[in-house]
Amino acid sequence: MSETLPLPTPQKPQAPVTFDPNLFPPRHRPWRQWLADHNPCLLLSTVLMLLGCYLVNSALRQESSQLKLLVLLVVINLYEACIIPLGLVLIRRTRATARDGWWLLLFETLFLVNATLINPDFGPGWAIPLNLALWVLACIKAAVLLRGLKIGLSLRTFGFLALQLGILYALPVLFALTKVDGEISPRIMYGLWWLVGLLPVVYDQLARAEGANRPWDLVQNVIRRVYVIAPWCMLVAHMGFAHWAHHCDFQLADAAPPLLGLAIAAGRINLTGDLRLLVRIMPALALVATLLSPAGDLQWLISLDDQTHTVLPAHITIAALILTYGYMASMFQLLCAALSVLLVGAGYLLQSWIFAALRGTARFLAGWLPATVYAWGMTAILTAFVLLGIGTYLSLNRTRAARQAKTAA
Repeated sequence: MSETLPLPTPQKPQAPVTFDPNLFPPRHRPWRQWLADHNPCLLLSTVLMLLGCYLVNSALRQESSQLKLLVLLVVINLYEACIIPLGLVLIRRTRATARDGWWLLLFETLFLVNATLINPDFGPGWAIPLNLALWVLACIKAAVLLRGLKIGLSLRTFGFLALQLGILYALPVLFALTKVDGEISPRIMYGLWWLVGLLPVVYDQLARAEGANRPWDLVQNVIRRVYVIAPWCMLVAHMGFAHWAHHCDFQLADAAPPLLGLAIAAGRINLTGDLRLLVRIMPALALVATLLSPAGDLQWLISLDDQTHTVLPAHITIAALILTYGYMASMFQLLCAALSVLLVGAGYLLQSWIFAALRGTARFLAGWLPATVYAWGMTAILTAFVLLGIGTYLSLNRTRAARQAKTAA
């Protein structure tokens, strides 16, 4: 009798390796291997570069040495010229070095949006060409980065980035042209805060005009948002720094425009729960901040027809609040909100003319109204005959329409 051999047990197919094993190395390993895996030198290099720029800028600001600031700007651009191609090369090599490349390009964003807060305080003659050259260089660096990462230079991404960078580098020029004895008027700062707060509305309109035809990619979408959000955040930081640098006190009313802009920008994100509620109440928080802020120099006098009207930040914020809620709802609601703001604003500024027109209309109608009981009685009798005629016409017309419908049937 022959022995029956056992059948071999079928082996389950092994799943393919999804991640590089070296991407997440083991915890316990020699310090040299840990240093090679994490490579903190790139992070330390960027941190030391930023720290050095802050320290040198602070020291030179007290010395008023513009030439040394120019040399510092040249050094920063030279550093960027090193990390941009290095980051792109590391990304295109292997998976182990791509992480370092992404970190480098993320650090480059800080220099691109002038996170060093270096604004040479030149006169108007030097400020314009210098900041124009810095803006052109920033746009070129951004174009190289986006092209190297194979991200299309669309109007939504590159155009809005160039717009924000233009405002960022135009601020020193505007301050140089408008400062008086080193100080900037609170009204100018308040207007600039509104310029920064309206930028999310511009981006939202560009995004709607571009449409949703672009294929969605996670990495490219993250990069686009970084290059859209980072300049706006640095604009807010530069505005806050300008209050200190130009001896202009920050007021709560200055916080209203960024809050309104954040409410509009957050509308492009699918939020739920408490975050959605927070976005909804942001415009109301902007109004509360404005009401808690003393008017001070933030008031404007408008004279019309020997009448002087005072426009306060609360008036501007209330109008912007209505427009923001209308914009967040729909375009029809926005049109209704704009019409209501226009009517209320015209009523506030032209109230003397409106009251004069109403008084003239009342006097005109008073001349045609009866003045005695007899006259009122005759008017009632004549009105009765007029109404009788109108009623007769309507009845006969209805009878004629019924007869025509019966004939057609």
